[in-house]
Amino acid sequence: MEKENNRALWCNQLAIKFSESLKKSTTEFTWQEKADFLDAMIQYVELIETNPGQGSKFFTERIMKTFKSKLQKPIKEKLFKFFDQELAWVELEVIDTQTFNSIHENQGMSDEEYEAFLNNASRILRTEQYHHFIYQQDEQSGTESESLGVAISTKGRPQRSAGDNLTKLNQEQTALMIHFLKTGRLILKNEYLTDKAAGLAFNILTGYSPNSLRTSLSEKEIAMLHTKANLTEVYNALTNVTLLIKNELNLQKKT
Repeated sequence: MEKENNRALWCNQLAIKFSESLKKSTTEFTWQEKADFLDAMIQYVELIETNPGQGSKFFTERIMKTFKSKLQKPIKEKLFKFFDQELAWVELEVIDTQTFNSIHENQGMSDEEYEAFLNNASRILRTEQYHHFIYQQDEQSGTESESLGVAISTKGRPQRSAGDNLTKLNQEQTALMIHFLKTGRLILKNEYLTDKAAGLAFNILTGYSPNSLRTSLSEKEIAMLHTKANLTEVYNALTNVTLLIKNELNLQKKT
């Protein structure tokens, strides 16, 4: 029992170290660079969970190359070590070499322990992403944006992936729908609802990346999304909603 408690403690300590390292790694980033970095790290963790063999390649090609000017080599290497199932505890000094060598079986994290760490890492990244969007610093006024005043729980919510059909529209079509909801004044327009805020709101509603939604809502991107296929999907989805309302109205007429 004591050994099991020790291992659980090591897992928690690794997660704490990951959170601390994540904050240190982004101190020199601009707002947009940090948003992109957090988005890439979330994708990296999701990839390890779903397709472990591609994780190393993604980290090297997407994260190390994209952010090489801001991420110093020791920081990049340290971030990568957190996801080494066999050596993370000793490489990141959660336990010392002597303790590590004294473990005769299962020196590294078991599959269950590793899964728990990945869940913690995903939670840490998404919490940091949430606060990055909500508590962002207004560069012009120097004032901090107000928070929503509530904690948004995503526990148990599945990660979004291409073609998962969890919602009627894909990420690009969702951004296009947001555009039409603004234009039709079903939600606040741009002067009262920034693309950043809309991205975060619809991240909560759909599970799509807030940063990707925000990027897709730019004037240039929206123009590119006005394809016949996308417009048809958005039209069909919203038509389906109006039919649901119409059916409810018909039922009320009968009563």
